[in-house]
Amino acid sequence: MSLRVLLIDDDPDFRALAGRWLGDRSVWSRPPSVEIAGNYKRGARALNRGDWDLAIVDYELDDPQCGLGLVRQAASLRRGPVVMISSTADETIAEQAMADGATDCLPKQHLNAPLLRRVLHNALAREQRLNALIAEREALAQAVYVDPLTGLPNRSAVMHRLVRCYGEAEKRGRPGAVLYLDLNKFKPVNDTYGHAAGDAVLREVANRIIKQLRRSDMVGRLGGDEFLVVLADDPARHCRDAAEALAGRLLRSLKLPYRVPLPNSPARTVVRLSASIGGAMFPDNGADADAVIRAADLAMYAAKRNRHQHLVWHADIEPGEVAGSR
Repeated sequence: MSLRVLLIDDDPDFRALAGRWLGDRSVWSRPPSVEIAGNYKRGARALNRGDWDLAIVDYELDDPQCGLGLVRQAASLRRGPVVMISSTADETIAEQAMADGATDCLPKQHLNAPLLRRVLHNALAREQRLNALIAEREALAQAVYVDPLTGLPNRSAVMHRLVRCYGEAEKRGRPGAVLYLDLNKFKPVNDTYGHAAGDAVLREVANRIIKQLRRSDMVGRLGGDEFLVVLADDPARHCRDAAEALAGRLLRSLKLPYRVPLPNSPARTVVRLSASIGGAMFPDNGADADAVIRAADLAMYAAKRNRHQHLVWHADIEPGEVAGSR
């Protein structure tokens, strides 16, 4: 597919000249396809359509602010690089254009077919390098907050969400809840069938949890076989009810059998697990987000000790249980 160039210029003589340069087969092994817009409005519409890989914009288009406005528009679209051209070799114009997002700025009187080709290819190369750097930075930023095994938000991410929700709950007077979930009898899966089987179980647990959440809920993996669900934005009188309903769905889902790989074999076997969940309300059960998680953790261990009750709320724990939990 050939390069798609959008030329925005209101000078018919220059448009014709630039068209010849862009179609010169002695310079281009594969000449680009060229779309021409002769004024500001047509240029703005063509930019928004997005059928271009590189835009050339005239500084003096209708008036200078129109040309710079199109540069800013093209830069905001992040569709491709934009090169500004001007009838004067003014460094102030070049600095303003580059500040507004232009990749380069060139005086028209210096242009010719080979120079235009070189400028456009350099602009594309710089844009590709910039996009690669942006993609790498975004990937690194995401890696900081994503659990690599399950793809869920990690401890840092879920803590960030809880801190924000805690602040909103205090400000708006609408409480939230956390559910601290820990798998039961997960260690024997690792010990018996190996870490590949354990990893497969954790990924499936993550998928099952996600399927039970509402849009406003968030789950993160704290580490090992522990997960934390944050619930917010429920009316005060419904918050605990909503959390208990979710906990019930999670407990039922996580009891279903898991098919896991056998070590050194293509065969699979079935394992069964359950979960214990500790619940805590915020801001009532802790002075900050860390305290709320500790409260839910204590409630979860109370649930583990009670074989007949897989969900325990921190508010329902007897004082003696709290003191002897860990």
